[in-house]
Formats: sequence, C-alpha cells, structure tokens
Amino acid sequence: MKKVIEKWYRTLPFPKEYDEAFYAILERTSLTGIGRVEDYPATNCPWDDIATAERNLLAYLWFCEETERRYAEKGLPHEVFLASMNDIVRWSDKFYQATGKLGLGELSWTVLSQKLQLFELGRLQFNFTKLTTCPIPALGAEIGEPCIGAHIPAGGPLKIEEALASFRAADEFFAKYFPEYSYRFYTCYSWLLDPDLVPIIGEASNIARFAALFTPIYSLPCNNCLRYLFTYDTDEHNVASKTPTSRLSAAVKENVLAGKTFHSVLGYRLKESR
Repeated sequence: MKKVIEKWYRTLPFPKEYDEAFYAILERTSLTGIGRVEDYPATNCPWDDIATAERNLLAYLWFCEETERRYAEKGLPHEVFLASMNDIVRWSDKFYQATGKLGLGELSWTVLSQKLQLFELGRLQFNFTKLTTCPIPALGAEIGEPCIGAHIPAGGPLKIEEALASFRAADEFFAKYFPEYSYRFYTCYSWLLDPDLVPIIGEASNIARFAALFTPIYSLPCNNCLRYLFTYDTDEHNVASKTPTSRLSAAVKENVLAGKTFHSVLGYRLKESR
C-alpha cells in the first residue's frame, strides 16, 4: 500500500520541498481502514487537525490507483485523469500555505475528481451538477435542471483564449464520453464574476473578460475572494495581517479594511450547439 501511495506522490507534481514531510507522514501514519473512496468520509477537517489532514493526503493518493483503473474502463483520456488528480496537489498547497504542514484538509471538493464527477480540461474544471439557488427565466430553466459547473483552479493567469478552448473541449468531452448526460448550459459560481472587481482590474483584464462570458443570475455578498487572493484561511478578521502579492490583492485588502463587502456571483453560459 505504501508503495502505491509513494508512486502517486511521485507521479503528481508535488514540490520537492514536501519530500521530507511526505516520507515522515508515510512512515508514522496508520493506513488501517483506508479502503475505497466511497467508504472514506469526505469531510473537511479543521486547520489544526494535522493528523487527519496527513491521513487524508495518503488516502487520496491511494485512491488514485483505483481511479486510474476506472478511467481506463470507461475509455477516458489518461491525460485528463492526470490533470484532474492535480487537485490533490493544489489543495495540499493551500493547507501548507495556511498551516506550514503537509496535509489535505479539503475533501468535499477533491472527492469529486476521484468519483469521476469532475474533470480538468485545459485551464478549467467541469463537474456534473444541477441548477441551484434560482431558476433562469430566460432559458425556461427551473431549479434542479442538470447542467455542468465550470470552475477555475489555481494555475496562473486566466487567459480568455485558454478558457474558451476549455469550453470547446468540455462540449466535445461530455458529448463523447457521457452522451447520456443531457445539459443545455454551464454555470459558474465565483468571486471572479463580481462586477465590483472591474473598476479595480479594468474591463480589458483576464478576469473581467472571463466574467463577461457569463450572464449573472444571482449575487451573494461575501468576501470569499480573500481565500483565493491570500492564504485559504483568510477572512475579514485576519486580512490586515496578510501581505498582498498583486495589485488586485492589495486593492481588495484595502477595500475590505475600509468596510466594503465583495460578492460571489452565479452566472450561466450556453453550451455550443452540435
């Protein structure tokens, strides 16, 4: 079991700086009871529960072996499998940035790629979902209608050309490998769709151009943007102690400290006709 876990740690793009911590975790952590992903609790753990986060990391590396087999059985591209498993690295990075320890705290999201419910296709990720929160009168779409959720993983600039290429890839991927899944549109629920960002970043920015791909239908006042612009444990109460790393993060920090609340916005985008 340890050899399989080590294989996937070496296969996925973990930074070498994690090596010492990983092997220490692998040596001291009991693997008893780690079976199938379906039987493993997909519960996020608190930042201070380091032991659980360490065990989660080993479990999700172990699950990669079975997930690879399931991809092969369905004839899904191996490159999509590898890209989708990179979420383990991303969320381990977030845990490390927040705690200084190697572990995996976020499971409610990471589990989706292991269960073949979320796929990374180029710059964006896509998952099976249903319309929630509110209907879309313009489409005659009611709450509960199947759709595909689009998500923006951490990974450098959000270039509009790459985003559009991902949507084209998603149109083709779901039509080819999941033809039984009928959907009319994509949804995206993200702080990146907040129109209040435009005065800060400009209409020609990558973020503003990406947001323009969607028609907004719902907006929730919240400062979730802080988790993505700083470390994942950042909120209104501790942002004053965080160091900005970009013009956007500096401006958002200044606005939040002055009492402003940003938004997470739900938008939709039609699937291209085939």
